[in-house]
Amino acid sequence: MAQQAQAVVQATPPPIIVTTAIRAKAEDNLRKAKVQLVIHQPFYASIVLKRRIEINDTIPSAYCTALGKIVLGAVWFSSLTVQECVFVLAHECSHYIMLHHMRVGWRKPRQANIAMDKVINDILIHNQIGTAPKEGVFMEGAREFAWEQLYDTPDEEGGGGGGDSPYTPGTGTDDLSGEGIGDVTPEQLEELKQEVIQARMASQKVGKLPSGMEKLIDELINPPTPWYTLLERYMLFQIKAGTSWRRPAKRFIGHDLYLPSVGTENCMGTVVLQMDESGSVDDKQIQHFGGHISKIIETCRPEKVILLHTDTEVDKHVDEYTLDDMPLTIKTYRRGGTDMTAGFKWCADNGIEPDVFICLTDGYTPFGEPQPYPVVWLITSDVVADHGETIHYEVIE
Repeated sequence: MAQQAQAVVQATPPPIIVTTAIRAKAEDNLRKAKVQLVIHQPFYASIVLKRRIEINDTIPSAYCTALGKIVLGAVWFSSLTVQECVFVLAHECSHYIMLHHMRVGWRKPRQANIAMDKVINDILIHNQIGTAPKEGVFMEGAREFAWEQLYDTPDEEGGGGGGDSPYTPGTGTDDLSGEGIGDVTPEQLEELKQEVIQARMASQKVGKLPSGMEKLIDELINPPTPWYTLLERYMLFQIKAGTSWRRPAKRFIGHDLYLPSVGTENCMGTVVLQMDESGSVDDKQIQHFGGHISKIIETCRPEKVILLHTDTEVDKHVDEYTLDDMPLTIKTYRRGGTDMTAGFKWCADNGIEPDVFICLTDGYTPFGEPQPYPVVWLITSDVVADHGETIHYEVIE
């Protein structure tokens, strides 16, 4: 009997119908929520009242843009209690003041947004800022982390495990809009800092600065941080659970079972370091860099470190290290042109997919395409890489 093909029909979500009464209720909720923020939450009130807020008839929930505009779905927002609306406004403005749009980097937008939401929601719940709507992702204790640390942590419903979709504003898990991401100017960043300073002053006068915000505010207002501290923090975000085939589980050996042990120490797998050894990067820069990398590697405890010496291609001297070889002694071999994409090619040719790929360069190089693994560029000039994380590096005498 011939097999009949079945057509797959995807369900189309019902159209959102906004009546005059629904819009009026949404607008009333917005007014009342603002009043509640002014009375009880001066920090968030100071930020929210300066935002452009739009009630939209077509989106299912809410989102925020890189420039701080908050967009609220009329039907959804009208269905919330006033205290839930307070929570939503504080949540959306938190994405803006934490510069979340500009910190996504190489990460998958949806998965990053879920991690961000966990941190924001836990801060708001801990400080009793309104009432959290049922929709959303929650993780108790997330406020103690930077969202990057939670990027690979799935939530109970599996929302953290995927995330390769583009920005889809207002879906509940994707409330960051791609609008304006490339349009934020240094002047606008300075305006944001002044907004946050004023908000902190207003809340401190009445003793109501939300717990957990002081550190975040200081990081925004005082961004200059030693490059090696930034890099160490980033690499620590990549730490995995200490499961290793190199250390078999002893209790199973007697049963002729060779299973990996689960260690109690944090460790990483493979770290690839690439040194730009073109003529424009001097030995002092590389030696200075190597000293700090030794400290970072000792902290993160990678199982293997691969050091690539590169100008326009990777030199035949590819060094491998383990923790037993620390601290590193950095030597240089090449002094040609500059093409740091050679390191990516070397990894592909040798079947290496590192936990993190770190490249020290002056920035005057092709950057190539985004890679399937985290890439960090330590750049000695003011150049910003086309992909990955850029950390500017200046040798201090």
